[in-house]
Amino acid sequence: MEEQPLRGSWVAEAGSEAPPPFVVGANLAVPCEVSGLDLLFEADAEHERGTGRGRLRFTLSQSGRPLFDLVPRPSRLVVDGQQLPLERLRTVSAPDDTTPLRMLDEQLDAGVEHMIEVEYTLGTSTAQFTNGGVRLGLFMTDLEQRGYLERHAPANLEFNQMPMSVEVRLSGQAGKHNLFSNGSAAHDGSNTWRVSFPDYFTCSSCYLHLTNRPVHVREDLYDGAERQIPIKSYGEGLPIVKQALQNASLIMRELEQIFGPYPHESLLIYCTGDIAGGMEYAGATMTSLAALGHEITHSWFARGVMPANGNAGWIDEAIARWRDLGYPRANAIALRPPVNLGGFSPYRRHTPGDSYASGSRLLSELDQLFSPDGLRPLLAVLFREKQRQVITTEYFRMFLEQQTGISLVSTFDRYVYGKSTEADQHEELEDFASGVSPAADEIELPPPPHAFTSDQLRSLL
Repeated sequence: MEEQPLRGSWVAEAGSEAPPPFVVGANLAVPCEVSGLDLLFEADAEHERGTGRGRLRFTLSQSGRPLFDLVPRPSRLVVDGQQLPLERLRTVSAPDDTTPLRMLDEQLDAGVEHMIEVEYTLGTSTAQFTNGGVRLGLFMTDLEQRGYLERHAPANLEFNQMPMSVEVRLSGQAGKHNLFSNGSAAHDGSNTWRVSFPDYFTCSSCYLHLTNRPVHVREDLYDGAERQIPIKSYGEGLPIVKQALQNASLIMRELEQIFGPYPHESLLIYCTGDIAGGMEYAGATMTSLAALGHEITHSWFARGVMPANGNAGWIDEAIARWRDLGYPRANAIALRPPVNLGGFSPYRRHTPGDSYASGSRLLSELDQLFSPDGLRPLLAVLFREKQRQVITTEYFRMFLEQQTGISLVSTFDRYVYGKSTEADQHEELEDFASGVSPAADEIELPPPPHAFTSDQLRSLL
């Protein structure tokens, strides 16, 4: 029977981009500040079983019970060198029931480094056994809560940047296996791979895929604004793999001219063929050909300038969608019903669906408000100043205000935070229904790319 999360209640906010601690029963649950994460995945193809081991090194801003996350059920728990009963790793919920989290039911001191080690069985979201071999991936989705690294391993929330390492060991396997990653990878020539990821990565940045699929691989060098960028494209369909490689250079040139030099060491593309959609990683994407431009844009905004939490996730989806539509400029900020893009719980971890249409509409309106130069030069400045860092929605608003001298408080209150008084909401909705200040994009637009679902991710391993 699945454990029901214990619900907490809020206390004062923490001082960093970390979400605030909250009280569970009589205990203070405090988000970890992780300084390093080491993972080991062992897969036995002969007996079709896999084991994960994770080691989190962290500190706490306040003494209390550490908060992090892990979706798989642990089979072993060690804290600061001492083995603890598994029931000490509890499932709790933020006070608004936003999402389950893991809380270590052990009081730990602030200001000193601690270590949590967990062992668990790999589920089918992480590893599958097919044709005598292993297919293992750290595939993610932003359509669901708990869709990032925590699907596969112990992990922290998006505010936390940290170095990570992964070791993959196979046994009993038959046939050739290939590993693809946006980290620095080494192979011992037989059955072990080691990958290290840089310290600016978050729980939504890393890409790793070990597969025995008969994939085609093509590589090229893109002559970037500052240096040559290696591009690798792979997938089961050779024509799509080659087309993605060709298209990627054109897209990167466009984006460099608008936003600035590509921020990652390389670009890796997993071409998913007939499975439509896409998902972004830092300098990597798994995507259909149709969504390639959208997903590569996310290497600038989403995995270049990164959201600190789900309340900031709308920013990059709005930018990528605005780019998909050709950066249209609205006639004015249209009067319309309030929409909530970033006014949710600080523990929210997925992006609202309205980010694409309502978010890109808002950007087109801001583009007009900031005319004649518009919004794109400001996004280039934002990228230059905040690449490889996390931002919040409030930072984004204040940055735009500082750059333009225009107050955006009321605009963000209504069209980002979904706020409206009961009196003016009734009056404005009547005006909206009567056609006052019509929206700039009333024409029907093509549907935006969407992230892969959990079932699709499993089918792509």
